[in-house]
Amino acid sequence: MCFPHKLWVKEWQTYHNRTHDDVKCKEKYQIHRITTPVSYVYDDQNKHRCLVCKTPRPDALAVINWFAYHICVDGGLIRFGCRNYMSDFNYPQGRCDSIVFDRNDLWFVEFKMNVTSVLDDQLWSDFSAGMMQLCGFINNLRYKMAKKHTPLHRYFKVNHQHCTICMNSYPKMNPSRNNHLEYFRLETGIKLQQLVTIP
Repeated sequence: MCFPHKLWVKEWQTYHNRTHDDVKCKEKYQIHRITTPVSYVYDDQNKHRCLVCKTPRPDALAVINWFAYHICVDGGLIRFGCRNYMSDFNYPQGRCDSIVFDRNDLWFVEFKMNVTSVLDDQLWSDFSAGMMQLCGFINNLRYKMAKKHTPLHRYFKVNHQHCTICMNSYPKMNPSRNNHLEYFRLETGIKLQQLVTIP
């Protein structure tokens, strides 16, 4: 498969370790092959990592794909809880939880399954925080890859890049909130989807 695994390791480990000594991966970088027709990606609060399992879970994203791969970002590529993870523009940078991809499609995934509130304003607050994390990570990833002259669209066409925020309950949309979704689409070039199952 033509995909920049080693580039990601180099960009997210050695580059940041050189500029910020305390930015290190919690564990050795790993990429997991999804080997069953349906697998479940979930955010493990104890291990601070996103993991893949074969057993259905109510707090997981279902991946229906024999040929998919999974990368843990927060707690994998980037150390969990690292406050000093900075961009080249010297401001704190967001990061999503997971990346799922196959030969054609790339999914950026953010989990907000631990939100227990039923208040719409709280749901929107968590949803918009997820949007900021996705947006920051996507923009920084594209920037790093472009610096190495290997832009992301070399491996995945823009219309084959997707984003999803997984929540147990989603906030109600109104014109103001729709404007935020449109801003996200213009900023990243990707339409944000509310899904708990991806093909």
